[in-house]
Amino acid sequence: MLNGYAPTIASHAIFGNRKTNDRFVSTLETLGKKFGQSIPRSSNNKREMESIYHFFNSNRVRPEYIIWSERDRLIEFISNERPCTWLSIGDVTTLNYTKQRSASKMGFVTSKNQPAYNVLSQLFCDEQGVPIGLFDQIYWNYKVEELGKRRQRQHLSIEFKETAHYLRQWKSLNDTFANHPQSRFIHLFDRAGDVHELLQTQEHSHIFYIIRSKNDRKLLDENVSVSEMLDGLQPSGEYELQIHKQSPPKQTFIQIKRQKGTSTESRKAKIEVTFATATLRASNASKNRPLKPFQVGIVRAKELSPPAGAEAIEWTLFTTLPVNTFEDAMEVIRFYTLRWQIENFHYTLKQGAKVEELQFEEPKAIWWGLQEFFILKQAFQVFSSA
Repeated sequence: MLNGYAPTIASHAIFGNRKTNDRFVSTLETLGKKFGQSIPRSSNNKREMESIYHFFNSNRVRPEYIIWSERDRLIEFISNERPCTWLSIGDVTTLNYTKQRSASKMGFVTSKNQPAYNVLSQLFCDEQGVPIGLFDQIYWNYKVEELGKRRQRQHLSIEFKETAHYLRQWKSLNDTFANHPQSRFIHLFDRAGDVHELLQTQEHSHIFYIIRSKNDRKLLDENVSVSEMLDGLQPSGEYELQIHKQSPPKQTFIQIKRQKGTSTESRKAKIEVTFATATLRASNASKNRPLKPFQVGIVRAKELSPPAGAEAIEWTLFTTLPVNTFEDAMEVIRFYTLRWQIENFHYTLKQGAKVEELQFEEPKAIWWGLQEFFILKQAFQVFSSA
């Protein structure tokens, strides 16, 4: 399955040493043939196994070199394709290494009993939701003395907060594709991406965002919230959505197999669509956050008459895409439903590649190994073919 992928990324390897570049490609090929198996089980012999471990422990190998190699391949791929719409999908997941050898040397996420990493991935898909590559990846955790200080961090400048990672992805997208005006790029993010500094910025007319609202922001010139404004508008139309019980609503073109024991009962939901364009006020006057009002398109998808006991669907989406008609609003909703592909991606990494079972002794080797799994072409093929 990697016969076509490995030679393609080989020309983008940037480890500064031909031998290390070759080892990078051979490691991809070896691990890819037995996707989800441990390194010893994936290796054909002891020499091949030692070569993989040597790669992960090499001083020439840094996690950013691995992701930059994949990013360079992705940029070339997009540059050679016909102009179209590309989706940049960001999301955070937590990888738990409590039972692994390196746990005693690793930082924490929420508790000193949970050695782990937070991982922010940025997956690229075409406009039908088919994954084409991994553009970026950011990981972090905390020292034990830093845990439980969320409130103190709220008063810091944004560059010292987790939200800075979302801004970094947005800026990287803009910087990289500023000179690709023939295509349209749309960055998708769930509620964690509802960051004022991101929402108030649009650098290029061909790069947009769709972000689910977390905060019920106020309009600039009125003492009215976004939800109150939408409640006072005439809905523009309705549509039906097939959703699964005990599963987040989604309309994806590609789905992975469900876990055993997960209910497959489904229902049809009638969704009411309301849209508007409004200017929202700056939400925080802190000196550490130079915020300004911003104009944004707003699309709300709200379920009518949900069954008793069911959680009603309600998305309020902020977007810089033009929203002037019901068809425009439906396009925003359709693109947002494709955000679920990154959930499939993280599921594949955990359940397919089993990245939480990596048994390296050093945390740095775990992360470099994790990066290698992240860009395996199989990771895309596994959930795109399921």
